[in-house]
Amino acid sequence: MFSSGYLANLAIVTALTAALSGGGGGGDGGGAGVLIVSDERNHASLVDACRLARRPGVRVLVTPHGDAAAVEAALARREERAAIVVTDAVFSVAGDVAPVAALHAAARRHGRCSWSTRRTRSACSAMGPRRVLGHGHRGGA
Repeated sequence: MFSSGYLANLAIVTALTAALSGGGGGGDGGGAGVLIVSDERNHASLVDACRLARRPGVRVLVTPHGDAAAVEAALARREERAAIVVTDAVFSVAGDVAPVAALHAAARRHGRCSWSTRRTRSACSAMGPRRVLGHGHRGGA
């Protein structure tokens, strides 16, 4: 249980990154390498989560807002063994929504993890090399 969505985003992104890189300690997790693909208009909590997850072997790539093709291209040409796609589902300041279905499909095509937030609801599917770390969805839509 987290006291805020902000803290939940920090914890989830850093935990997924640590799990996909092979551990939570220092170093690069055995050189596994993790790419975090983040929308340029993500909420500050997701931006901070990406910053907190950075360490040797972890790279953060910021893509243009709502550009599923840019995310797909980043996943297709990545050198890292694992990747996480991070986006808000609803961009309240911009007044639009992320192409969550297209982002999730791109992540699944490349066997990677996608994470989206939507106020109090969250959906996550995380896939590392040949294993599922977690899958859950609360609520509809």
